[in-house]
Amino acid sequence: AAPPAPAAAVASPCGEAAAAAARGALCVRRVAGVSLNEHMKGRPGKPWQYPDYQWEPTSIIARPHDPVTLPATYKTVQTCVVYAEPYVGAPRIKGRLVQKDTYFSVVEIVAPNTQIPGTTFRPIFLRTKPAYFSDHLPEDAKGKDIGVGGWICDTNLFGPNYPKKCVKRIKL
Repeated sequence: AAPPAPAAAVASPCGEAAAAAARGALCVRRVAGVSLNEHMKGRPGKPWQYPDYQWEPTSIIARPHDPVTLPATYKTVQTCVVYAEPYVGAPRIKGRLVQKDTYFSVVEIVAPNTQIPGTTFRPIFLRTKPAYFSDHLPEDAKGKDIGVGGWICDTNLFGPNYPKKCVKRIKL
């Protein structure tokens, strides 16, 4: 006979994962009073300030975003700098800027495990290629630099727009 399931975790379809349950996936239902973050009790500060914090439905902060599936299409909302490497302290490629309102697709995303200095933001870096609909863009939009051969950070790392987002994902 199979051993019984532990008392704290019972495999069953749960409300938030209804779509996953429809695909046959199961999630873990927790018994009332048992937190995913029991190991953090006694630490100073708020539990969500720690990197090993796990989101749960009773959290006061929002659920983390789902990971982006590639290829994805983005639009720049501010002028973006092209970096040589995908990390916060990387050198910029001199003379290369991606202008505002430029569309591009992304072939690779790197999320370094470092914060932007002075903030709690964690940037992502995007390796670009021409947007899949670039054949249908106006002629003046076709000659724009989209950062091919370098990396674009989704957040401005310096200047007057520090630390605002400089790209926005578009879903067509």
